[in-house]
Amino acid sequence: MQELITSIHLYSAYTSETIPHAGLLSLALAANIDVVITTDKNLLVYGVDGYTQEDDRTCLLLAAEEVFDRGLHPSRNHMLVLDAKRELAAFAANPQQAAKLATGGGGMPFLAHPCAAAETTLGKVLPPWSVEDIPDGFTGLEVWNSLSELQDHASNRLLARLFAWLPRLGRRGPNRAACQYWDQLLATGETITAIAGSGLGGLQRTRPRLQHYLLQNITNHLVVPQPLSGSLEDDRKMVYDALRQGHAFIACDDLAPARGFRFNAKGREKKASIGDSVVLKDSVTFQVRLPQAAKCQLYQDGEVIRTWHSKDICVHTTNQPGTYRVEAYLPYLGQEVAWIMSNPIYVLPYVPPPLSDQLYNS
Repeated sequence: MQELITSIHLYSAYTSETIPHAGLLSLALAANIDVVITTDKNLLVYGVDGYTQEDDRTCLLLAAEEVFDRGLHPSRNHMLVLDAKRELAAFAANPQQAAKLATGGGGMPFLAHPCAAAETTLGKVLPPWSVEDIPDGFTGLEVWNSLSELQDHASNRLLARLFAWLPRLGRRGPNRAACQYWDQLLATGETITAIAGSGLGGLQRTRPRLQHYLLQNITNHLVVPQPLSGSLEDDRKMVYDALRQGHAFIACDDLAPARGFRFNAKGREKKASIGDSVVLKDSVTFQVRLPQAAKCQLYQDGEVIRTWHSKDICVHTTNQPGTYRVEAYLPYLGQEVAWIMSNPIYVLPYVPPPLSDQLYNS
């Protein structure tokens, strides 16, 4: 299997930032990113999907859309719509309808920064979701956003200026309220993909150092069958299929390179990887492989059931069905911060076949 390091939730010059699509690709190449998915605000930009190359490096750009009602104050209910093949800004006032149209056309709606702070001490209004407006059938959640992470913790103007110059000092980890909401959904049997967002272009003026940080700090590693082929349609399908199926993990690559992380499960008859399901017959064994020794936690239905310290290989066997995911942590400035977050593996209960089928097969 291969990995495509992917940055999602960026804005081009069509939204607010003076970075054209070509500039985003140049920044992505410098940050060793394979795929960039732009989400301009209430605008699906056509005709920009494609590649850029430099030496032996290739980066693919795909254009998507961030849909929200501009008439709401404070702003809220932002939805990233990927692979929709049509612009949905006209339906932004009705998230339920927009999500239904997106999924009906083969697209994927993701709730953007669903639990961001309504307002910081700086007076910066951020767009959390209103619970009553959350649509049915959404594909996933943005549980970690680089820009929101800094904004949520810039408790005064001095810190805001400091984070603009030295953004790594603002590193705190994913939005825990969003993670908790994700776990609650998973515990009810929902299949929900978690993603991370960049936020690059969300500010009118961004220093180059902050641009680089927002782009590469938190990325999505898509686990795919092959590298980019150069066929735009094939590569687009491969990228979006990986997100649709949850074949991805989130990583703070700026903290330490996360390429090579794996989370697998083995049942009696089947192996499963991130985003897959496996049927429980007697037991299922999980194996976590980390690129370097770290603290690792295994979650079952939102609860930590196993913790390893300073390990790069972690193994656990269960006889319980449920939704299992992994988080890994590394020390940073005197505290432990999140490094890797996997999407789940779903362990399904075994359902015996009807007695008539058992007699027929015997």
